[in-house]
Amino acid sequence: MQNRALALLEIERKIRHYCGYQERCEREVREKLGNWQLTKRQQDAIIDQLIDEGYLNEDRYLESFINGKLRQKHWGKLKIRSALSQKGIAPSKIDSALAAIDALEYEDIGYQMLLKKWRELDKTIVDDFELKGRLAQYLFAKGFEPDLVWKWIAAATKNPDLVGRG
Repeated sequence: MQNRALALLEIERKIRHYCGYQERCEREVREKLGNWQLTKRQQDAIIDQLIDEGYLNEDRYLESFINGKLRQKHWGKLKIRSALSQKGIAPSKIDSALAAIDALEYEDIGYQMLLKKWRELDKTIVDDFELKGRLAQYLFAKGFEPDLVWKWIAAATKNPDLVGRG
């Protein structure tokens, strides 16, 4: 019995460390705890304790996840939404967190990605129709909304100096 208590204390220490060096969602913590063959009851108790101690905070996790994916990986809202859904985050929480993204910053990130990709593809593709299709496909894969993608393509087409075609 004493060995089990010591093992549980060690698991609690390790899971605090796991949550301490990077924001985690509840599903990630549950998976980690599941690897240590803890019962659901033990997992629930540890998760409640982590929330009480501030190691686990879904709002903080959402903000960190969204900022990282948007600013470093340059993901659009659709791809971010999908990734968060796979992590078991409630759709209403996802909607509210995505609504907090600054619209100007979001559009600037997407548009700058479009211009960068345009410059890369412009060297190898001369057909405008194919070029626009490849640009759209690239930004769709990154998770940007179709209406924004086509708006950015139209804006870049009207200002060819931005992409070196002027």
